[in-house]
Amino acid sequence: MSMAWEVTTDDVWNALERMGETRTEEEVDEIHERLDHDAIEKAALSGDDMLEQTEYATHEIILQIENFTR
Repeated sequence: MSMAWEVTTDDVWNALERMGETRTEEEVDEIHERLDHDAIEKAALSGDDMLEQTEYATHEIILQIENFTR
């Protein structure tokens, strides 16, 4: 992908907060490493502005985190 959107650990923290979950820094780093960054970038870039892109990226991160536990 183009890396026009970079997924950061802050994005993971925000998604976890929205999910009502708390994790250690090490756990957040591990989650960040496991994410499909290309899928998140694709979701984000379907938004028209930064706010919408952030929402779409957060939603995709939440979906991926939920799939880790299935």
